[in-house]
Amino acid sequence: MCVGDNVPTTTIRSRRRIPVYVWVPPSNYPNYKIIIRRRSGYVDDVTDYILNGYMSNQVTEGIGSFRFTIDNSTSRFYNVWSGNETVYIYADYTTNPTNTIFRGIVEKVYYGGYYVHVYGRSSALPLLYKRVTRKYDGIAISTILKSLISDYAPGFTTSNVQTCTTTLTVNWYQKPFWDCVKQLCYASGYDCYVDANNDFHFFQEKTIENTVEAVVHGINLLETGDFGRDYSQVRNKVTVYGATIDDVPIVYTATDQDSYNEIGRWQEEIITDTNIRTVAEARDRAIFELNRLKDPPIVGTITSLGLPTLMPGEMLRISDPDNGLAPGTYKVLSLEHTFRHGDIMQTKVTIEKFSPSVPTMMKARIEAEQQLSDTPNPYELEYSWIITFDDETDTGSHNNTEIASGRLKLVSGASSGTWISTTTTATNNITKAQVKAAGNNITQATFYISNNNGATWQTVTLNDLTTLSSTGNKLKIKVVINSSNVEIDTIGILYS
Repeated sequence: MCVGDNVPTTTIRSRRRIPVYVWVPPSNYPNYKIIIRRRSGYVDDVTDYILNGYMSNQVTEGIGSFRFTIDNSTSRFYNVWSGNETVYIYADYTTNPTNTIFRGIVEKVYYGGYYVHVYGRSSALPLLYKRVTRKYDGIAISTILKSLISDYAPGFTTSNVQTCTTTLTVNWYQKPFWDCVKQLCYASGYDCYVDANNDFHFFQEKTIENTVEAVVHGINLLETGDFGRDYSQVRNKVTVYGATIDDVPIVYTATDQDSYNEIGRWQEEIITDTNIRTVAEARDRAIFELNRLKDPPIVGTITSLGLPTLMPGEMLRISDPDNGLAPGTYKVLSLEHTFRHGDIMQTKVTIEKFSPSVPTMMKARIEAEQQLSDTPNPYELEYSWIITFDDETDTGSHNNTEIASGRLKLVSGASSGTWISTTTTATNNITKAQVKAAGNNITQATFYISNNNGATWQTVTLNDLTTLSSTGNKLKIKVVINSSNVEIDTIGILYS
């Protein structure tokens, strides 16, 4: 058809909204300034003398560090630093940066030839050497953190500690301060770092987006590294502790053998939930958590022109579709600023490509040593069987014994008797066990254990660890009562 032909036309419009991402990083190049304050107070501006170096920081898992190689060809800096000086790094998009992005403490200085090598860590360094002895019972996690900072971190502030109402019960004895911080983060689903002003930032993970920086292909993206599975975050062995009944904890351990075969080690997660009242509930929780934690997240690195306002734990806007990074925000696990003489500051960030779909916040998720100190399971056994004698459910046979009023005892007129349990079948062979019991005059009863369905029996001493000499996975308990004064309320067996 030609223009002018008398032909009706129809305009077709799509009503589907198409998202358009127009992320534009700041137009100016980032600038930086690095100074070292001597112990005398004198300030050395080493910006123009830095030949190469880096400053790194991470969220939750540790504190930042730095390393610089400084030109000393004129002996300008010879023997002026010996350690314990303070390093300040400023960076922003102005010609004279005033935004403090890092404060560090010099730990080592090496003078070699025409160079000075300076090493150190962030100003949070003293916290690594603090030991915490404190007990908190059902206290909000952010309250615990503020209490720790007040008691153990003089000079540090809590202006950016967000409120977390999740409560936690812990009993720490000489525990490293930063391990306590990590434990609080794991228990709450929050992240933490200390900024250049020695102020703690504690915030729910993936809730803070950096609105200044962006990394965009074709603009400021320099390199996208390989992305792979982060096996350090895998948990292929999950042990759940429930309520404690007559000093016997409900415990169940779920493991993933395929994951163990793949990485060659067990990486354990301990979970305590006193609302769990049965072994079946503990088993279900352990299996659920194992399925959530056994698959590693995919992490990788990207390098761009400097991102001076970026902090660890923030969500960074990234677009690099050619390398599988669709436009979106990605959590920054760690960052590293690099400095080279005559070059522009660069930033390398480690990001998490995706996370498990199940939220990570849970109550009382803490590390193994803490759980074992609070739970009567000193031999780290993996399963439990608790017999309460409320009914005949766990009874295999009676011989002059009976269950009456919730207790196992001899029948009237008998001077001795034997009770044998039903059988509990384990997934693997049972090699060790600890038997506990509660009641009256228990010392006048003898306890036996079998791992081969009663084919052979082995005498046990209550509360001691018993190594089983036979092979099998079918657990039974036998009690021989030698006095009418014996009344047994509960028998608990922990085993692996």
